[in-house]
Amino acid sequence: MLRIEYVGLNALKEYDKNSRTHGEGQVEQLVKSMREFGFVNPVLVDEDNVVIAGHGRIKAAHLVPLTEVPAIRLKNLSDAQKRALRIADNKIALNSGWDFEKLSDELSDLVLEDFALDVTGFSDQEIDTLLKSELSVLPAWVDQSSPTNSGGGRELPREQEGELIPLGPSVALTSNTIKKLQFGSYGIPLTDEEYEFMEQKVKGYLDDNGTLAGFVSRNWFDNGGSK
Repeated sequence: MLRIEYVGLNALKEYDKNSRTHGEGQVEQLVKSMREFGFVNPVLVDEDNVVIAGHGRIKAAHLVPLTEVPAIRLKNLSDAQKRALRIADNKIALNSGWDFEKLSDELSDLVLEDFALDVTGFSDQEIDTLLKSELSVLPAWVDQSSPTNSGGGRELPREQEGELIPLGPSVALTSNTIKKLQFGSYGIPLTDEEYEFMEQKVKGYLDDNGTLAGFVSRNWFDNGGSK
């Protein structure tokens, strides 16, 4: 049976080979979340208080500030299992997706309740785009292959790796590599020439409007946008 105990922050030891990074922006999001909801997700530690999962939460806890945090002690894992769990705990969570229609509905309801949406982890631009969405299925750029695959794709311009970059009421960039433009169950392959065409359109729209919101606008796209 798993048991939650409280461990002093100064007693916890970071794993020196932890491969998951936590930038200042994400740590600040965690701080806001903790101040709103409390420390609701216990960290995982081993018999020697070495952290298995929760490095980012521990960084945030120092800033809240907290003196102790809830923890679950895993005593029966081998060293290899601990290392694998550190990776799996982060990677498996990244493999999930979003039902954008339900997400938009939830955010809209929170707005009506005058709830601060900055604690959700979405940026103001992402929230603005999601609240404008009226589609049940949001098209998305989807990674269909790794960059090393034959005919692999190109990296998208982005502010941060893995960031959700809204292009308008019905589009979100979610992939590090483009090979297909995905609309629901339909995947549209892109050649290098087609990618360059789309890239030109995106940059042209951004130059014209100062934002990517509303990029998928039929009038703008059919009229050719910027040269």
